[in-house]
Amino acid sequence: MMEYREKPLKNRAIHSAILSFALLGVSTAFGANVTLGTANDGNCYPFNCNDSGSASGQSIQYQQVFRGDQFGSSPISITAITFSDTFLTQFGFSNVPLLSGSYTFSFAYSSAAVNGLSGTLANNITSGLATFATTNSAGIAAGFTTLTFNGSAFTYNPTLGNLLLNIVVTNQANVNSASYSPANGLDADDSGAVTSRAYQIGRAAGVADSTGLVTSFTFTTITAQAPEPATYALIGSCLAALLGWKKRKTLLKGRAPVCTAVLAAVAAVSGSAQSLQITPRTIAIPKHTLVGGPTTAIQPLATLVTVPFFSRTYTIDSLQYPQTFVGTDPASTNTTTTVIAPVVPVIIVIDNGNGTFTTFDSTRKLNTSPAGSALSATLGTLTSPLFQNANYVTGGTTVGTGVQFGDAIQRATFWDSISTTSPNWHVRIMPQLKPAVTINVPASAGSVSGPFALVDLNFIGTALDNIAANYGGATTFPIFLLYETLMTQNNGTSCCILGYHTAVQTGANIQTYAMGTYLDPFQIGGGASDVSVLSHEVAEWLNDPFVNNIVPDWPAPFSFIPPGPPYTAGSCQNNLETGDPIEDRVDPLKVNFKITTFGRQYTLQNEALAPWFLHSAPSFSVNGYYTYLGPIDSEFASFAPTCLPAAPSVQ
Repeated sequence: MMEYREKPLKNRAIHSAILSFALLGVSTAFGANVTLGTANDGNCYPFNCNDSGSASGQSIQYQQVFRGDQFGSSPISITAITFSDTFLTQFGFSNVPLLSGSYTFSFAYSSAAVNGLSGTLANNITSGLATFATTNSAGIAAGFTTLTFNGSAFTYNPTLGNLLLNIVVTNQANVNSASYSPANGLDADDSGAVTSRAYQIGRAAGVADSTGLVTSFTFTTITAQAPEPATYALIGSCLAALLGWKKRKTLLKGRAPVCTAVLAAVAAVSGSAQSLQITPRTIAIPKHTLVGGPTTAIQPLATLVTVPFFSRTYTIDSLQYPQTFVGTDPASTNTTTTVIAPVVPVIIVIDNGNGTFTTFDSTRKLNTSPAGSALSATLGTLTSPLFQNANYVTGGTTVGTGVQFGDAIQRATFWDSISTTSPNWHVRIMPQLKPAVTINVPASAGSVSGPFALVDLNFIGTALDNIAANYGGATTFPIFLLYETLMTQNNGTSCCILGYHTAVQTGANIQTYAMGTYLDPFQIGGGASDVSVLSHEVAEWLNDPFVNNIVPDWPAPFSFIPPGPPYTAGSCQNNLETGDPIEDRVDPLKVNFKITTFGRQYTLQNEALAPWFLHSAPSFSVNGYYTYLGPIDSEFASFAPTCLPAAPSVQ
């Protein structure tokens, strides 16, 4: 298990600094004619880190190839190149330095394709290598927004081959890439669509991968023929939410509400000396109750401070079941509700009990990040469909264009109104990145197993309960983000819970919040990965914000094998928790689906829709569906089947 012991990430004000020396400028004065790459990551090579281990001699040779067809078809004269630090700053990061050193920039033609560079860097230069600019940098402190390098004009004909940028840095300040926050890095594109890189650090062997710095070129067209550059803009501001893996309901001691737990079969982790083997275990599922039975209305919430919500009452078998949902009622409104979601990275430090500690840091580079990438659980979550816009189509019906995941699920749920009278109805979640919180876990409450931290649920739940109200109060929805952390119960014998959502009442305030762990891929059964846990939790929060939506009994996950009647295991749930009914399916295509934002594909969980719980026939949701993905099996061809009590044991 890799250990990180860095200081937690801090929110920093976004600002810019201007400094000029030799041929180097830090400025926003140049308007680039074409920008290649769309920022979806951060990268510290070759300007912001030095992994050669020395401050003397050659630190790095860095090459980046650009697709020629992106410059049009006419010859151009390149006079300046610009790199930016705007992507990470929108999330509160502005601590990128420019290291001191000698920088030489050259251009050449390359016959190598994007994603086709050689680790032997000399092989990537086909012809025309010419020095563009040289500069000796004394270094720049954190806070700039762009780096512009002016040079001798380089004539480039896009029809003759791809453009290769070659940068050699010598005597660079020795700052290792792992020695500071991953927020140190310029805007990068790791999709490999229009640019990619190769580099050689010191005397080490060369490396080639799909990452490349987003690069803007200032040029003039040499002929009268109009160029046809494609312009790639940075994707806008943050938004969205929803998903998880195998979760169950369990009442937390000392906590008012119910939380969503995850019972997962954790696969053996390839290459891990310790692989965590877990089989599903039964956890007691306390059933919700209403004083006086289901016909009694939920205690009025109008006088309490909460997130925005609306209420409906459904009659099922002559009994009334009142429900609350986040937002406004689409049957009578056609508006957008926005809820602020403070995103709080959590750093878990496990006391191993022998004088050593292991850290699981959601602000640090992911274990699965590509070389030089700054992607962390925090950055991955902020750029995911939980908070970013995408298009959602299910069963051939577009339920949302440019919407967040949670919004898409809710629009699909209330499609009878969205498709007729309320097409502009939305519920959006606006993230606000907050400073990281460190939770020190004593050996009695946590341990390390393979790639995971195992932490007692009551321990971490109590800690988060005590601080949730510190992030703007009950009208906000704080999200606590962990990395590779699983919660346990019963003195560590029951595992694993990956996340929960809850509501804690203090006086007139009802504070809702969620917590969940970001997962590296291929570690948890059912295809759970990246933000799938939080997508489950956010969807459930939208549909049951105060954890008190009672519905008729339905078969709890893992209470029947295989799915299908009769359901006689006696393990029933009676709450409107949309992620739970899906989670015990074996086929990942029934459990999850993929959405791409910022050039990266994310895993989101399918959700059972409200009509399934509310015995609505036909379903009032999109396409008459009972899950977002439709009738994934016989249990979801109609509304929820009856959950029968367990047969009495024979004495």
